[in-house]
Amino acid sequence: MGKNAISFVALCVSLLFAGAFVGGEIHRQRAMKAELKAIHEEQKRIMAEVAATNQNYLERKQALLVETAQLYEELDSILQQKELNTKQLQGARSRVQKAHDELAIQIETLKDVLKHRRLELDPATTQGQ
Repeated sequence: MGKNAISFVALCVSLLFAGAFVGGEIHRQRAMKAELKAIHEEQKRIMAEVAATNQNYLERKQALLVETAQLYEELDSILQQKELNTKQLQGARSRVQKAHDELAIQIETLKDVLKHRRLELDPATTQGQ
């Protein structure tokens, strides 16, 4: 009976250790599942943040593209106005130069006329004739 008792005790101890091992494994699997679930939840939260950040980025990018397009339109308009003003200024300068040249010719003509008239109107030359 001693042999049977020892075998029985050994069986009970081995069942106890096997139960502890199986219970430990079950507990470890549950802990791993809980940890995996927590990781999955954290991943979902991070993915939601990434999606929100991407959406915000796309909205800002679109607003920036619109603003950039408006700025380019304004720059084009300013450039066209500058070109028009440059042409007008060149035309005005040309007209002023032409008027200046005509005025210089008229002044020279008037000087010549006055020079000749002075000779004709000079009393010394008039009396001597």
